Amino acid sequence: MRIAIFTETFYPEINGVVTFLKNITEKLSAQGHEIRIYCPKYPKKAFRKPYYPSKNVSVYRAFSIKLITNPASRVTIPNVIKVFRDFKRFNPDIVHLQSPLLIGEVGFLCGKLYRKPVISTYHTFLPDFAKYISPLRIARVILINKLIGRMRRKARKVIEEDNPQEIKRFLKKKVNKKKEKELTAKFRKVKKLNEASIWVITRLMYSTHDLITAPSRVMAKILREKRVNRKVLFLSNGIELDKFRPMPKPKRDEIMLLHSGRISFEKNVDVLLNSFKLVSDKCPQARLWIVGDGPSQPELKKLAGKLRISDKVKFFGALPREELISLYQKADFFVTASTIETQGIVVLEAMASGLPVVGVKALALSELIRDGQNGFLASPFNPRDFAEKCIRLIESSDILEKMAQNAPSSIKEHDLDFVVERLICIYERAICDKTKKLEKKKKKRKLALRNKNKRLKKPA
Repeated sequence: MRIAIFTETFYPEINGVVTFLKNITEKLSAQGHEIRIYCPKYPKKAFRKPYYPSKNVSVYRAFSIKLITNPASRVTIPNVIKVFRDFKRFNPDIVHLQSPLLIGEVGFLCGKLYRKPVISTYHTFLPDFAKYISPLRIARVILINKLIGRMRRKARKVIEEDNPQEIKRFLKKKVNKKKEKELTAKFRKVKKLNEASIWVITRLMYSTHDLITAPSRVMAKILREKRVNRKVLFLSNGIELDKFRPMPKPKRDEIMLLHSGRISFEKNVDVLLNSFKLVSDKCPQARLWIVGDGPSQPELKKLAGKLRISDKVKFFGALPREELISLYQKADFFVTASTIETQGIVVLEAMASGLPVVGVKALALSELIRDGQNGFLASPFNPRDFAEKCIRLIESSDILEKMAQNAPSSIKEHDLDFVVERLICIYERAICDKTKKLEKKKKKRKLALRNKNKRLKKPA
């Protein structure tokens, strides 16, 4: 089988989508399937080490520019004619889109032009992500960079959160309660309107695709409820469970909390730090490890200093896979305050390593974390509630041990081998359905032509 994959993010970026792509392409190529990945071109300095694709995997890198609101990410501006020619030469059996943006739209057009089945994976919760690529937001960033200069770091949080209270603090203006309520009400109206418009755009982008896969059941349910597409299936991103195994914890006085992922404000790491301040006050033996890189790291380090927890919080930056696996095995439990996870590969990896997880009641986390069994769920954006859940785990070794035992068994369906088998079945079914549709259309055209010829042959 020949598979064309279109994605807006790939190596050297490190995130859930890239991990998913690297995992499935390795497994599929080992079974003899040929894969062509269409992705952005990155500057040489972005590569920590060279990328060598697996056998049967090739990469087409298209011209891209950095996203102004997030310099670590790229926006692909592909040469459509070149991509079409390359696509025609590769002649895939199926097209698999990982992003609805420009490169994804080009992939969709390629599939339609050459009559190939097109399926998509819904990785990113667009209503939350959309504010990072809105023209208004980009204009504000450019303006602040030009006018404020040195103060732009202070302004970044204002831009990131779009929060009236943060704007009020930044401008240092005294706003009375009545005015504050008006601002909040306006903000909520704009947010609702923005969300509604995003779902309209999402339906336009995805409704004509042959099939959509969602990495969690809750996400698949939301897509069906929003009438994004008639065919939406749950398909986990999957992880290699055999690489993540629980290990006995070394004897020590400290309790290690681990957070891994992209370090940016949409992941709510600032909520995590505010929560850890409360945890640290109650449990001085607690330590927080933060793994990952991102645009918000400098501001978060400053926040840790402001909260006077710098000596108990360690920022590791981006780590090689082997070192991250080692940290999973050394930590006592995993923490995340993110509200935008469509699945959360790092959460799966933590559970596979025998770590209970403290997360928030939002999207896929409420599905993966079974409250009281393999972790705790706190209210979103509530540092006090989050801290209370962490303190319960720290103070009760029995609860911690019980949840650690339950964690690996609760994610067996996310094993990568099972996911790849199911993905191949989805590919084969999509190809079969497309072939039947094309044959049906061909028969209709032949029948219409035959009827037309009969009418022409009849004497006047």
